[in-house]
Amino acid sequence: MGAEPHHSRSLINKIYAPMANEFPFATPLPSLRTNELQLVRCVLRMLQGFSSSLFSWDHTENRFRINSGVYVTHLSLKSLHSLLNQFIHAATCLQLVEITIKRIETALPRPPPTLKAFVTSASAWLKRLRNIALKEEVSTSNADGISTPTLLGFKNSLSSLDLD
Repeated sequence: MGAEPHHSRSLINKIYAPMANEFPFATPLPSLRTNELQLVRCVLRMLQGFSSSLFSWDHTENRFRINSGVYVTHLSLKSLHSLLNQFIHAATCLQLVEITIKRIETALPRPPPTLKAFVTSASAWLKRLRNIALKEEVSTSNADGISTPTLLGFKNSLSSLDLD
């Protein structure tokens, strides 16, 4: 009946478009670029249980997620996600502990002594770990401008913590 509408996209665009979101080498949007200092600060906020401009808490899946499209110019997306996934996992575990503590405290206003001791201990450890992230966040805000905190540096300082 009628002629098919003419599409102005080239053959290359038609082939590439459906796959562009699946490949790590697809060009990211410049507006989603961030720097290492911002990444470190947002990771620290996430470890304290807060969403940020780069990470958000998914209430459906009960886990932190990196917001779509975030990247830095000096790391591949695969490297960045590999590094961030470790922090996302740790922050999610801390948040799940907090959720569990709150559920127990709400469900049982007068829990048995053993459960109360467990909740008190878990709560103290959670507070201690989150305070470490808070101290790191304060030190990044007091950064001298000469050295920039990095994710790898932060990861190394966390792995060498003495929690005793």
